[in-house]
Amino acid sequence: MKPNPAIVCLLVLATALPSAALQTFTVDGSVDRPDVSVGDGVCEAVFFQDTFCSLRAAIQESNAAGGGATIFVPAGTYTLSLVGVGPDSPTVGDLDITAPVSILGTGGVAVIDAQDIDRVVHVAVTQPPNVVFSFVDLVGGDADDGAGDGGGLYVEDGAVTFTDGAVRGNRASRGGGIFTEAEGSVLLDRASIRDNLAVFGGGIYGSGLIRRSEIVNNDAGTGPAARARSGRSLSILHSTISANTGAPGAIYCSSTRIDLTSTTVHDNEGAALAVEGSCELNPESSILSGGCSAIPGLLADFGDNLESPGDSCGLSPMMNLLSVGDPGLKPLAYYGGPTRSHALKSDSLARDFSSTCSEADQREAPRSSPNCDTGALEYGATSPLPGIFADGFESGDSAAWQ
Repeated sequence: MKPNPAIVCLLVLATALPSAALQTFTVDGSVDRPDVSVGDGVCEAVFFQDTFCSLRAAIQESNAAGGGATIFVPAGTYTLSLVGVGPDSPTVGDLDITAPVSILGTGGVAVIDAQDIDRVVHVAVTQPPNVVFSFVDLVGGDADDGAGDGGGLYVEDGAVTFTDGAVRGNRASRGGGIFTEAEGSVLLDRASIRDNLAVFGGGIYGSGLIRRSEIVNNDAGTGPAARARSGRSLSILHSTISANTGAPGAIYCSSTRIDLTSTTVHDNEGAALAVEGSCELNPESSILSGGCSAIPGLLADFGDNLESPGDSCGLSPMMNLLSVGDPGLKPLAYYGGPTRSHALKSDSLARDFSSTCSEADQREAPRSSPNCDTGALEYGATSPLPGIFADGFESGDSAAWQ
C-alpha cells in the first residue's frame, strides 16, 4: 500500500525535532484506560488481564516526554468512557494535551467519540511546535453540559494543525466545534466543521486559518456559525460556509478582522456577515450570498466579489458584482474532494469574473487563467483528491447527479 503523503510529510518534519520527537506510540486497543506508569516511555494500559496501548495512555506518555512524539491511531472508533469530576485530569474525561504531539490516523480515519461525557480534546501547550491531528474525527463532545467552551476541541494555549478530518456533532456554550483562547490558534486544512451546536460560534469561535474546508450545518441559536475572537483575526480561504443556523449571520465580525478569499458563503440563516462595532473585513474573489448586516467600519475591498441579493457590504461597484438576484449556485453537495461546496451553474455570473487566481480551488482542482471563477469552486474543473462522495452521487441530492 502506498504511504499517505500527508503522514510522510509530517514524519519528515518530525526528524528535525529533538530526540523526544523520535518517540512513537501505536495505539492497539480501543478501550479507554489510563497509562499504568506515566513517564517510563512505555504506553501501557490494562483492562482486566489484557495490556495494550490506549489512546489516552499514549497521550499521557507523550505529555511526560515533553513533546515531539508521534501517535499512530489505526482507523476505527475510540470512545472516551472514563467519567470524572476533576478539571484537567489526564486520567478521566477529555484528552488533555500539554506537549506538542502528532496524532495520525492510519489506514483511514480514527474517530474519537466523547459520547457526551466531556469535551473531546483540551490543548494547553506553551512551547512549539504545533499539535497536529491528521485523519482524525472529533465527535460527541459536550463541554460542561453545553455551558463550557469548545465541545470538540478547546485550545487554551498553543497552535493546532488539523487536517483531513472532521469536528462534528459536538456542543458547548462558545465554539460548539472549536474554541481558541487568546493564546491559542488553529489551522484547518481539508477539514469538515459540521453539525455542532453552541450559543455563540456554532462551528468555531476563535482565531487562525481555515482553508479548503467546509463549515456546514452548525447551529448557534442566536449566534453565528463562525466567530473570530475580539482583537484577533480569522482567515478563511478556498472554503464553503453553508446551511448554518443562527440569527445574526454565518460569520460574526466585531472588534476583529475577517479575511475571506475565494470562499463561498451561501444558504445560511441571516446575513453572510453579521457586522457590529469595529469590524475589519477583507474580502477577495468570494461569494457573499446574504450580504452584510451593516457596512464594516474598516473595509479593504480587494475586488472580484459577488454579493447577493443586494448591496449591503459597502463594496465598490467598479470592482465587484453587486445586487445579483441569483448567484447561480447548485445545492450543497460533494463535487469532488473530501468536503462539500456549491458548484456553479453554467450561467452563473461568478464564472470567469475573478482576475486574482490561485493555482487550485477548495477541492485542489486547477483554476483557469488569466481569469477564474469567484467563490470556492472552479466550474468544470476536476479534483485530484479522493472523497467518499467524490462524484456527489451518494450525497442524497439528485442535483449533484447531473
